[in-house]
Amino acid sequence: MKLLFYSILIALIVSFYGCNSTKKISKNDPIKIESSIQQTQLKALLIEATTEKILGNLNDADSLFNLCLKIDPKNSASLYELSGIALQKNNKQKALEYAIKSVKHQKENEWYKLNLALIYIANNKEKEAISIFEQLIIEHPNRYEYLYSLSDSYINIGEYEKAISPLSKLEQLIGLNPELLIQKHRLYLQIGEIDKAVNEIQKLINSAPNEVRFYGILAELYELIGANDKALIQYNKIRSIEPNNGIVNISLYQFYMQKGNFDKATSFLFPAFNSKEVNIESKIDILLQLFTKFQQDNKVKKMIFDLCESLLKVHPENSKSFTILADFYLQDNQPEKALIYFKKASEFDQQSFALWSQLVLLESSLDKIPDLIEDSRKAIELFPNQTSFYYFNGYAYYRSNKYIEAISILNTGKELILDDYYLLADFYQLLGDAYQKTNNYSKSDESFDACLDLNPKSAIALNNYSYYLALRKSSLDKAKKMILKAIEINAENASYLDTYGWILFLEGNYSDSEYWLLKSLDYGGINSGTVLEHYGDVLYQLNRSSEALKYWEMAQEKEDYSELLLEKIKQKKYIE
Repeated sequence: MKLLFYSILIALIVSFYGCNSTKKISKNDPIKIESSIQQTQLKALLIEATTEKILGNLNDADSLFNLCLKIDPKNSASLYELSGIALQKNNKQKALEYAIKSVKHQKENEWYKLNLALIYIANNKEKEAISIFEQLIIEHPNRYEYLYSLSDSYINIGEYEKAISPLSKLEQLIGLNPELLIQKHRLYLQIGEIDKAVNEIQKLINSAPNEVRFYGILAELYELIGANDKALIQYNKIRSIEPNNGIVNISLYQFYMQKGNFDKATSFLFPAFNSKEVNIESKIDILLQLFTKFQQDNKVKKMIFDLCESLLKVHPENSKSFTILADFYLQDNQPEKALIYFKKASEFDQQSFALWSQLVLLESSLDKIPDLIEDSRKAIELFPNQTSFYYFNGYAYYRSNKYIEAISILNTGKELILDDYYLLADFYQLLGDAYQKTNNYSKSDESFDACLDLNPKSAIALNNYSYYLALRKSSLDKAKKMILKAIEINAENASYLDTYGWILFLEGNYSDSEYWLLKSLDYGGINSGTVLEHYGDVLYQLNRSSEALKYWEMAQEKEDYSELLLEKIKQKKYIE
């Protein structure tokens, strides 16, 4: 419990001292001259030393004040100044030695004693400081700052009961003072004198009956000791004075929640959330406390969304207002709405890696490719060492058919990866895809090989690499081994089953090809133009041309089919 006055006194002492200097002063033996000449010399040195100190040249000032001591070893002014310089240099023990000597040679000087007390405190010698403060109070009974300092020193050594007496004397000097009585209140709590602690706050209430914070302190005290009914009386007094007081409405919410009265508790939330007095962190904590009821009770869900809207109105430029609402929309399976508020939050927060990660991840999952390009680019500018944003940016360019841009950003990003081998494998896999699209087959194969060296169980890489080799009719044995490994990892993936069926087709094994392509259709391939077209191709080779035409026409209704599909339909035959 540090007090303002103590800080002020410290500042007053320290403010006399500045920074170092490069000027050098010779250290000679004591000057042997007559008394009057010595006095003149001493005054001149003191003026010069003080000037250097004011200019911040502590080393020069230190040397000059020491020259003063060679003329007059008992010069208290020099000893006092040297103690301050030593303190500035963090040489607390040396500062104490000088301070003790300064008081020894001039016992009546108030400022030298104060300096000594503060340096005792700096050396963790609170009891010695207490002795000095007690002397200063006797000599200067109306200097209230010494009473504060004495109380503070007692607090620092845990003697809370003794700390009260100086504050009571101070109360007699300055009258009722809120901070003073609150300090006494806290001290009485420390020593278990609850009635006296209550009395100090009651004095404040009597002096200012419309000051709601005093009722709040008393209410918190009653809650602390389990006197909940008395606490409720104080909270209701506050509401009678300020019905929309945010702090007290939060307190009443917490009060009734502890009693298990959920409906009564939540009735106080809207006044609290509509108040600027309550910080946004406290409001978000309450929303998170309500989270467990979010999915269980539609009434609570609506209330939470309404509270989030209140949060937006009261804190319209705080990113947390938007983020918490976005989080609840995600929990409610409304990702499109969540994205709107994550996007808005990003306008106000350029520092949160978690926020920007959530934003680009959601844009990726919702296939918002133009937004993903732009926001992942911004994220790279904000977090240039976070490699995940390079991946999302490369992925977005790839999905936009901007393969050169994708290759460039992916190559930049992968150089920043230190030891995340799985992430590096993902970079190589996407590079393999992008190089394939630019017909740079050697680079594509090189990238996929690097990916599989890092992560041999990357089913996506195994499938894509295998499929590209099949498209090129190259290394079909290698392609077959890889796709079978991918199917081992995920036997129900329509794309993997299609790739294997297509390799069998290229090998002329139409019967087995039909089996695997039909499995692909069963596991979702029915929605893929590529799989439908492949199945039509194998049916044609099995002399089932009318069925083949049917599947080619079904493929035409989808988006992902080959450039030859329309010609196959037109000529009603398979075309290589």
